[in-house]
Amino acid sequence: GDEALVEVEENLFRQYLNNVTVYLSEVEERLFSSGLHVLGKPPSANETASYLTAYFGDALPSSAIDVISRESPNKAWSILGEMGVALPQSQPASSSSSPSS
Repeated sequence: GDEALVEVEENLFRQYLNNVTVYLSEVEERLFSSGLHVLGKPPSANETASYLTAYFGDALPSSAIDVISRESPNKAWSILGEMGVALPQSQPASSSSSPSS
């Protein structure tokens, strides 16, 4: 009865914590591998491309990464629209290990 429900909830919570731990480890390895940018100084085109590749992985085509990293935001949106590229909604590169409820 109630004991079984508590055990199931504890197991689900442990599984969730494990998923969060794995996800945070992946984020730490990917996003901070080259350090943080200097306050007030935007990252270079290469740094931006590297960051986007690490963050989005295969979810964002390399052609889109190139446009985003080299163009102003407004021009990039325009070019991506012409290319028919739909940007992912902030999904990390490996969503299989991201926490889910």
